[in-house]
Amino acid sequence: MEISKHDLFLVSVMVIVQNEKGEVLIGKRIRKCHLFFGYYEFPGGKLEKKDKSLKSAAIREVKEESNLDVSNLKLVGVKYYPHSTENLYAGISVCFKTKKFTGELQNLESSNLTFMKPKEALKLKLLPWVRHFLENYQNGGS
Repeated sequence: MEISKHDLFLVSVMVIVQNEKGEVLIGKRIRKCHLFFGYYEFPGGKLEKKDKSLKSAAIREVKEESNLDVSNLKLVGVKYYPHSTENLYAGISVCFKTKKFTGELQNLESSNLTFMKPKEALKLKLLPWVRHFLENYQNGGS
């Protein structure tokens, strides 16, 4: 049986990492082959077979993208996105938040990561589900 992109259902994770100044870590997709090239997002990625949990996947993705070791993750929310002309596949995105991290920030993958105030980040060209999570986070959502 052949599987097309339309049959895929992906689970992705992301983390809102907040520093001591109240700024959040956000990056711009810079690889032209990326879907949503030029949009901003939090560090994160797809759940992989080796991941033991959603939190472990989120911790792994932040480390792979930023060199930061995050801990004490709290759930912000879960967002379903259906298959559409913009989304080549359907899936869910799970967002966590944390203020606990160690390490020196490095741009290791395909985003130019930087810390900025959430209000400033809301002015950027955000992925739709990233905007949803950031607004929820700004409004004191869980």
